Amino acid sequence: MKTCTSNAAGIASRLTRALGVLLTVAVMVPAVVMSQTLAPVNLGSAGNFAVLAGSMVTNVPASAITGHVGISPAAGSTYAGLTAAEVTGTIYAVDASGPPGSVVAASMLTAAQGDLTIAYNNAAGRTPVPTGAFLDPGSGNIGV
Repeated sequence: MKTCTSNAAGIASRLTRALGVLLTVAVMVPAVVMSQTLAPVNLGSAGNFAVLAGSMVTNVPASAITGHVGISPAAGSTYAGLTAAEVTGTIYAVDASGPPGSVVAASMLTAAQGDLTIAYNNAAGRTPVPTGAFLDPGSGNIGV
């Protein structure tokens, strides 16, 4: 009888230690996963643009844009009020109806829009989902 009791105590002791190890692992794994930083989203050729629109770029004078600006698939005529003097970079359009000084580059813009879609889908599908005030689109002026 004494043998059974000490054996039961030994089994209980081993189970308690195993449970402790499992609980430690269960608590530590999410902490490790949550602390890992996500790789940057690869923007591909869309990363060459400060502004890349699909339908329209509206300007409220006076703007100061540092980088390239592009619209695709909409016509270049959908630039509303933007001038080359306000852009430190190049204004690209899919046709010759863009603002004076703009460059026609339909295939480049189509590729950039495709890369933008790929980057968006990549970012939208990531986990863990980021949280924080910086995600509130109505919380500030993006031009500041």
